[in-house]
Amino acid sequence: MCTPRPKFIYDNDAVIELPFKLILASVIILITVSVAYAGLESYSKSSTENAAETAAKAVISAAAEVSTLSVNSSMKATVDINSGLFHRVESFVIGCGPNETDYKCKGIEYKVTGNKATWLVAKDQAGHDIVLRGKETKISLGEGSHEVLLTKLKDYVQVTKV
Repeated sequence: MCTPRPKFIYDNDAVIELPFKLILASVIILITVSVAYAGLESYSKSSTENAAETAAKAVISAAAEVSTLSVNSSMKATVDINSGLFHRVESFVIGCGPNETDYKCKGIEYKVTGNKATWLVAKDQAGHDIVLRGKETKISLGEGSHEVLLTKLKDYVQVTKV
């Protein structure tokens, strides 16, 4: 007795259509995966940029508050620098060193992977620029949670990593 062969072997139309169906399925999968990856990458980039900007604004806000206080007054600020899935904060620099006179002393500069460096100016409530200086050098922070101490001195706000 002869065993029956499966029907698809005798179905010439199915054999001819199979490569077309495989190519079509491959194209659909390729498009879906690339769109999903692009969406994840875009989300990662924007969330990393938002986290860095929020951290910079927290320091600027604390500097604005401390600048209204009397000399030698201080306060702490918490800086949370988080990375995304595909992007990270490459640098986060507060102010400058004690002897520098560069305009960059008046703010915070940060760089997210794939973007140009962004610079935010520290201003007080009256709109005047606030000079931020490190005790020994500019303050560079990496990823994670950090505390910085801001102390008002005569002409500037001293920033110290705690």
